[in-house]
Amino acid sequence: MNKTFEVSFISSNIPRRCGIATFTNDLANSFRKIINGTKLLTNVAAINDNPGGYEYPDDVMYEINDKSANDFKEAAHYLNISDNDVVNLQHEFGLYGGDAGSYILYLLENLRKPVVTTLHTVLEHPTDEQLRVIREINNYSSHMVVQSKKAQSFLSDVYSIPNEKIKFIPHGAHDVPFADTTRYKEKYKLTDKKVLLTFGLLGPGKGIEDVINALSDVVKTNPDVVYIVLGSTHPHVKKQLGESYRKNLENLVITHGLENNVLFIDRFVNTEELLEFLMMSDIYISPYHNMAQIVSGTLTYALASGKAIISTPYWYAKELLKNGNGILYLPNNIELLSNSITDLLNDDKKLNNLRRNAYQSGRKMTWKAVAKNYYEIFQQSVAEFKLMPQVH
Repeated sequence: MNKTFEVSFISSNIPRRCGIATFTNDLANSFRKIINGTKLLTNVAAINDNPGGYEYPDDVMYEINDKSANDFKEAAHYLNISDNDVVNLQHEFGLYGGDAGSYILYLLENLRKPVVTTLHTVLEHPTDEQLRVIREINNYSSHMVVQSKKAQSFLSDVYSIPNEKIKFIPHGAHDVPFADTTRYKEKYKLTDKKVLLTFGLLGPGKGIEDVINALSDVVKTNPDVVYIVLGSTHPHVKKQLGESYRKNLENLVITHGLENNVLFIDRFVNTEELLEFLMMSDIYISPYHNMAQIVSGTLTYALASGKAIISTPYWYAKELLKNGNGILYLPNNIELLSNSITDLLNDDKKLNNLRRNAYQSGRKMTWKAVAKNYYEIFQQSVAEFKLMPQVH
């Protein structure tokens, strides 16, 4: 190793229960594994959504209270004197304080390091303040990374971001073997079952009720089916609504007499366990009701794991599941969902074709491939930053 290259991530971070926290952790871990003659280092400036913070791992070097504008200003000074070569901002409007997450601008306007911003939400119809915030972030960023082609077009057409500044890098996924489900079913005593899976933080809009309603017909011909709903209730949903959504789902299961066919696993599982659930599932279902979803980490994981996927046609699903990578159905179309599930359960050839198509498509989305793409953009941003005057 003849030199080092260090990245500082601005993001939520594990153990906070947040999809972006998991994303950043996976990206940072993969980044450090790149073999290229350079020692790659990472650290995190973590965003706290509660005053007490979290018991963070050692790579969290700085903490920012999301409701303190001054914390964002002080974080900039910390990052300026650190040894990092580049800063990667993981952006989601709700992650940062202020109107439309505008507190992040206090940090950026005081920062004297090259910035690459990863956008996790790109809205088709932003408010005036959301539009302003994204444009300001762009002014301080060398590049804006998006995770779907739809987001790329929105960023150009709606936000007027120059095309040369927009970079497409897919959402990452873990590289797992294309394996038979039986081995993993044995561990959970589900060897004789056909397993359906939906995972992620639970809350209204997830569409789980559609799957439960559809199962009432599916079990007539496939009584051995088990639908696993994996994940705890989203912390912010739980704070506002308690467990009312989960209770409604449990009552719906009882109404349909599906107590032996639906399994709720109410906890936030680690990556290793999550991958085991994915590997043992026969069909992955993504029943979201919000069609304006620009990216989904859960759907990316399912695709790269080689799952037969049934999904509603939200933006990201339409993009990811084209060319035979999955099956789409409209929200609330219970009959079509039921028929789609039954069709796959009764046709091994069709199910396995979907699995192979998904797995092959997912190879370019492994964290190893994604981390290498980020490294190239980080290096490019550092080189450009040295040559061009700073815009502050």
